[in-house]
Amino acid sequence: GPRRLAAYALPDLVKNAAFLSQADEMATINQAVAEAVRILGNPGQDEQVRGYCLQTILYSARIFTDHRWTTKFDPVEEERFLFELDDKLNKVVLRPSMQDLLKSYRDAMPRITAALENDPSVNIKLTVIETISQLITTRYKLCEKLQTKHGEAVLSRSELLKAFNAPDPIEPLLNGAWVVIPSVLKQNEDVRLKRGVMSLLERVAEDVEATLHTKKQEKKITEETLRRFVQAIT
Repeated sequence: GPRRLAAYALPDLVKNAAFLSQADEMATINQAVAEAVRILGNPGQDEQVRGYCLQTILYSARIFTDHRWTTKFDPVEEERFLFELDDKLNKVVLRPSMQDLLKSYRDAMPRITAALENDPSVNIKLTVIETISQLITTRYKLCEKLQTKHGEAVLSRSELLKAFNAPDPIEPLLNGAWVVIPSVLKQNEDVRLKRGVMSLLERVAEDVEATLHTKKQEKKITEETLRRFVQAIT
């Protein structure tokens, strides 16, 4: 009982963090997400606890897409919310608090995909699909802002994140963990799950293909990998 209530408090903290100052908002979100990731690594938690932890990650990722700061601050403040000048590097980078949050997502991805593959609950699997989809959207929206800030030649998403010292939140997925997604199609006949998996595969495919053209990923993502991706889907 108390453990479920404590787990419920994590997404609740994230949802209400917008009422805090910028610094306290990010500190609260980062701590809640880090705790959720830690708990997901413990297989002994019951379904509600696992679900609340996934919701914590899901809700936190929406700060990049719901633009909550635009209801509180003007565009200048939005810039300050996302970026700062690194004196050592002498360039604009993503704020350390934002970098920490993206790193938590990256660290969580193996546990999230493990839940998709192994969790016995269909509801948990559906929440995982929604969480991964949100992280992909978060990455896409953030990279749009990074490209605008970069203001030069168009870069791939992986290159943009690297240019602003930002960890790639779905890096483990692009580096091979995506194979878990089509495997779910063979595990369960739930129509909601099958629809969710196919939709997620379509979204992941774009990013897998995009990484093919970056120097960082070219040794990991090959044409053969893409052929295996198509095979897995069919």
